[in-house]
Amino acid sequence: MKHILKFSLTLLSVSVLAACGGGGGSSKNGDAVGKHLNNANHSNLTFSEQLQKTNQATQLANNASVEAEKGYQKALQQSKVARQAFSNPMKNRSDLDYANAAKTAAETEKNNVKAKLEEAKALVTLAQKHYDAAEKQVRKAQQEAINATKVAQQHNQNTLPIVQNLTPEQKSLLEASRTLSSEEINKKVEETKRVATEMSSQLALAARALSKAQQAQAEIAQHLNNTNDPIAANLKSTNLVNPKVLRESEQSLKESKTLHIGIHEISLADENFGYFTKDIENKQLKVYNLGYSGVGYVLSKNAQTDEYGQLLHNVVERHKIGETANLPTEGTFTYYGQSFGAKTDGVLMLKADFGNKKVEGTVTERRLTDTKQALSDITLQQTDIGGGKNHFEGIASYKTGNINVTGRYEGNFKSNFEKLEAQEVVGYIFDGKNHFYEGFAGKAEVNESLLGN
Repeated sequence: MKHILKFSLTLLSVSVLAACGGGGGSSKNGDAVGKHLNNANHSNLTFSEQLQKTNQATQLANNASVEAEKGYQKALQQSKVARQAFSNPMKNRSDLDYANAAKTAAETEKNNVKAKLEEAKALVTLAQKHYDAAEKQVRKAQQEAINATKVAQQHNQNTLPIVQNLTPEQKSLLEASRTLSSEEINKKVEETKRVATEMSSQLALAARALSKAQQAQAEIAQHLNNTNDPIAANLKSTNLVNPKVLRESEQSLKESKTLHIGIHEISLADENFGYFTKDIENKQLKVYNLGYSGVGYVLSKNAQTDEYGQLLHNVVERHKIGETANLPTEGTFTYYGQSFGAKTDGVLMLKADFGNKKVEGTVTERRLTDTKQALSDITLQQTDIGGGKNHFEGIASYKTGNINVTGRYEGNFKSNFEKLEAQEVVGYIFDGKNHFYEGFAGKAEVNESLLGN
């Protein structure tokens, strides 16, 4: 208490001397040192607040980066599962659901990683902001220590001036201030230095932690922005292509898989494999993307269907994408894949006998995509394989309730730029009004090891 009273009297004497237009010597020096210590302590309070915010934001950034890294590894694993699943013909609903679930999980997890990365980046920026504010207070405290040292060095060289016309109270305060010794002043100097040094040490620890958080965030960003990102590679449709073909015909493949819709150009080679949708102005593109080819259609976002998923109005346009195959002259290929309509989907099986030039198939396990209500199978009746615009056109029959419907189907075999190869098939199914009903895409069950590496 005695020390606090003495220090308070010292501070008051500064005001007195300043008001009287005088002051100097040991009391001035002592009061100045005290002022520098006060300033350093004030900087320390502000510093502590900013340092706490820095450390909190840094820790949260680290947590977000850790979650992003875990998510990235999950997405990578799911993308490998999806790639393996889509590389093989999918023969039933279980195969389709398994493959689509793995793909969706990989895409969702990767989007979550991106969100966590953005969170980490924002927190690192916030931590840096508070760090800069804390660093500013350290510099202030360091300067106060320098100034206090200079004052102390001048202490024994100065004397108090004679001040006239002081009130008794002012004289009493002035006399009290004269009692400040060199030892007391030096203690204040050392305390000022200690405060500045301690702040500097704490800031250095925060700097190291912040640097690690920045590095962790940058590493995740590099994963996602890398053109060779393995998640993107695993999900990309061209990675279902035979490696030999991809090396030799990559540019031709990209050109053959480019859609032109109005002023919009969409490269399916850069899109993920499987089913996806894309908004184009007031319309929606629905596509099933295979390795060498794809099939899709554009319809209004407000397209309406009946209870069986049949469109009340026809689609705007249809697209069969990919290089048309030079057909084999012998052998039977069985294609497995998926059908997809405005609000329906199913499992495709198509058998092509190239020796006898016949094709037939089924679409089974059909359902409405929103309610999962089961729908009638579609029979793709046997028809001839020809060499026209469409490789085949035939009758498609199914039921809506108890009513038999006779529609039609058409399709093309797609190649991998090898002359005698028809590895994929794409096409459309039309309802009894000759309105588009479903698109379909399938992959042949063949031994790809025969195609080279």
